[in-house]
Amino acid sequence: MSLIAIIIFAILTIISLIHIIWANGIFWPAKDEYSLVKMVVGEPSMRQMPSKKLTYIIAIIIFLGGIFALWGGGIITLPLPLWIRELALFLLAFVFGTRGLAPLIVGKKLGEKTEPYKTLDKIIYAPLCLIISIGFVILLVNS
Repeated sequence: MSLIAIIIFAILTIISLIHIIWANGIFWPAKDEYSLVKMVVGEPSMRQMPSKKLTYIIAIIIFLGGIFALWGGGIITLPLPLWIRELALFLLAFVFGTRGLAPLIVGKKLGEKTEPYKTLDKIIYAPLCLIISIGFVILLVNS
């Protein structure tokens, strides 16, 4: 379980750091802000990235998910009741699983997404979320 927890932590930490980079106005891996919006947000009506504050909040939440993975894998301990660990692992598995299945479930109900977001969602974002969800399920079952 330790390896799964470490992998989830590493993935979520990298994603969190990328969000911090974006919050600081660096548009990597895109060439400009609008291209980044089309790549990672996918909303046709959006021209700018979400606010710096919101992006930092998202980065912190993603990082905390990684911390809960380490706790669920027995690598660290937190001064919290074990039921909080189990609830957090369940919620993280649910959120990442829902996000991973969203393109299949909702389809066009949420509106049309821009390219390259639509393609990246199918080949990277959604599958990665499903893998992370499975990891959280494994941690939950073995906690």
